Amino acid sequence: MKMKFRFFFILNIIIFNLVIVNYLTLIHAAEPGSVTPEFAALGSMYEFQGPSGPLVLSGVAKDENGKNISMSQERAIAYCRSLGGGARLPDQVEFLALAHSMGAIQPDQKLLDYNLDGYRREVVSGMYGQFWSFWSSTLCSDCDYEAFAFNAYQGELVIGDRSRNRWVRCVCSY
Repeated sequence: MKMKFRFFFILNIIIFNLVIVNYLTLIHAAEPGSVTPEFAALGSMYEFQGPSGPLVLSGVAKDENGKNISMSQERAIAYCRSLGGGARLPDQVEFLALAHSMGAIQPDQKLLDYNLDGYRREVVSGMYGQFWSFWSSTLCSDCDYEAFAFNAYQGELVIGDRSRNRWVRCVCSY
């Protein structure tokens, strides 16, 4: 009798733990900042440490047919938001943190002063070849028609006309 009681007691504990784990998983999936299926569908995700915590970088933006697309900065901001779950266009500081995770060395706190000797663009899938320049959400402080973009080929920030088409990768915190 004691053995049967222990067995059912342990079984109830296991079932209770499984229910709690599944419940917490469902809660986490619904939280803002979790990766949505639309975000995940872009593929080639890369986790890195952003300035305010861990971030996930999406794959290159795709159209409804699954083809990689480029767009203006304004459209890029809207595109990332449309993925849901808190997805957004990375800012310039987050792109610099990404470059650092790919081997670039920041000798001091100057945002544009990176040593690129150790930079390895092949660390993140889709950051070389034809996909070399990605929009950031940061506008140039001197004028409102230019914004920062991340030159993935060289691992540095560049400034460009916001209406020009560039590739898009979004970020989401988790």
